Amino acid sequence: VKKILSAYDVKRPVLVGHSLGAAICLTFALQHGELPSGIVPVGGGVTMWVNPAILDGLLANPAPIVEMAAKLSLAKQNREKFAMILSAGFAKANPVVMQGDFSACNDLNLTEEVKKIKIPTLVVCGTEDKMMPPEHSQYLKDNIPCARMVLIENAGHLVMMENPEAFNRHIREFAGSL
Repeated sequence: VKKILSAYDVKRPVLVGHSLGAAICLTFALQHGELPSGIVPVGGGVTMWVNPAILDGLLANPAPIVEMAAKLSLAKQNREKFAMILSAGFAKANPVVMQGDFSACNDLNLTEEVKKIKIPTLVVCGTEDKMMPPEHSQYLKDNIPCARMVLIENAGHLVMMENPEAFNRHIREFAGSL
């Protein structure tokens, strides 16, 4: 991320990351907190436990895991609208890469380190997120000194897709406040 920002001469960005991207935002803020003007971890936490059956299943028989992940990523009222699209997208991903991403999530532990983040942080979570429930976001809000949190109604883990109007409004307001 640092190399990309440097290559494009981006100064003081607001970094937004979802799920594993949230972990990347948090880690970047810990390692290079002087560079971004703020971060927005979306659907993330200091730990991101993944069921071992998912990790093993992605390599042994990815189809049912992909279908289950698509279903669990969405709020109930959004499943009919988005589940097939999401499943199709997940099915195109390399299962080895997905397993690696989920393993990286599973290995994450920023429980103590997150308290050292000193830049403005907007923690975003869907009220119906089953993958990273709001309690995980609440921990971030409670332990990052400059953090505030928004819960977005009628959204699960894919909050930016499920309620884009609210998601974009909160991001704009946060970025505009910096």
